[in-house]
Amino acid sequence: MSSKPKRNTIIPPIRGWKPRTLYLVEVAYFANNPVHRALFYSGFLEDGKPGNYSGVMNYMASCFDVDQDKMLGQMYYVKVICQLAAEADLKTSDGRLPPKPTNPRKEELLKKIEELKALVAKEDESNPV
Repeated sequence: MSSKPKRNTIIPPIRGWKPRTLYLVEVAYFANNPVHRALFYSGFLEDGKPGNYSGVMNYMASCFDVDQDKMLGQMYYVKVICQLAAEADLKTSDGRLPPKPTNPRKEELLKKIEELKALVAKEDESNPV
């Protein structure tokens, strides 16, 4: 990103938000925070926008730091890069969600994180600074 984003810039997915969906996003929490990549879980939608149970996860940290205190509109900058998985993608063949592990969707998220790290590394190799 070449220029500094403006306050409360929210760039949603092209086809709109989907409920209970995981997205790869660029985010800055406040004006001096560098724009970085993170995971965003949309939770429930209110008037077509993420509301309750939405949050940003820093996927580069050794643990999942979920910032659910900041609603989407309180973020300084958010830009959706792509949709990763919807809750429907995680359902079993009989239409039910798999049994909840101790930390719901942890294994799926860990797998996605490894895939994202590989994509970021590949992108960094092809676009050296």
